[in-house]
Amino acid sequence: MSLTISKIFSFSEHDAPVYALEYFDDESFFSGGGDRIVSARNTNVNSKAKGIVNTGSTIYSLKYIADKRILLAGVAGGGMHVIDLDKKKEIHLLVNHQKGIYDIKYSSIHKKIITSGGDGRITIWSSENFSCLKTINFCEEKIRAIAIDNLEKTAAIGCGDGYIRILDVESMELSSQFKAHEMSVNALCFHPERNALLSGGKDAHLKMWDSDSFKLIESIPAHNYAIYSISFSPDNNLFATGSRDKTIKIWGSSDFNFLSRIDKDNNEGHLYSVNKTFWMKNALLSASDDKKIIGWSIEEN
Repeated sequence: MSLTISKIFSFSEHDAPVYALEYFDDESFFSGGGDRIVSARNTNVNSKAKGIVNTGSTIYSLKYIADKRILLAGVAGGGMHVIDLDKKKEIHLLVNHQKGIYDIKYSSIHKKIITSGGDGRITIWSSENFSCLKTINFCEEKIRAIAIDNLEKTAAIGCGDGYIRILDVESMELSSQFKAHEMSVNALCFHPERNALLSGGKDAHLKMWDSDSFKLIESIPAHNYAIYSISFSPDNNLFATGSRDKTIKIWGSSDFNFLSRIDKDNNEGHLYSVNKTFWMKNALLSASDDKKIIGWSIEEN
């Protein structure tokens, strides 16, 4: 398979590194980062960013709960801002972590929100009343990544000590754990069509694990520096990885074959670390320390 890659847009409204991207609808998304502003905008080239809220602290993670019209923003101080988009105001500030919240995931089946923190623990919240259901201490290092499988039974937790820990979402009990990377596990994603869990580490390796046995399927030295993000295309044919090495790489999801590299020299890509990749209906988005959000057209030939 060959790809044709072109830049659709480059947005530069943020005044600091951009760490978080989140889906709103097929044509719109949220973003947040070091300038403390949650913004919403359309993927239309001529659209303008709209500020949603100033959290007062660096934003590391965003999660939109569509059935409630609620946006969650995890910030550097360990708080999670709960924003009601219909009322256009913040309705809660939830604080249980002592350091930044790096990821937020939601189970609609179990009505639970899971957050991971720089304090080495996860918190499980009720999405009904936003009460704290459980806190689990996993390690002394940061926990940067959470992934929930397609059936919402299992949550994989990527920890700073190199371990992936497996949580039963319903019982909220630890069911398994295994050493996955030599250093921090920074990115996790369940394959949408196969029994596989993908992980990206500070060691720059991309790994594939059987999601039933959690045995290693494949390990690839994918980047030159830490991998920060893994995301699948809407048709599930491709996935993208974003790295501290300033590049995005595109892979085939059926065979994990490397297909293409997006960088500054060849594609007018990012100048600094790629912190997040996120696939919209018609574009792959990437966010970077260079304060830019770039939209890419990825066409299969």
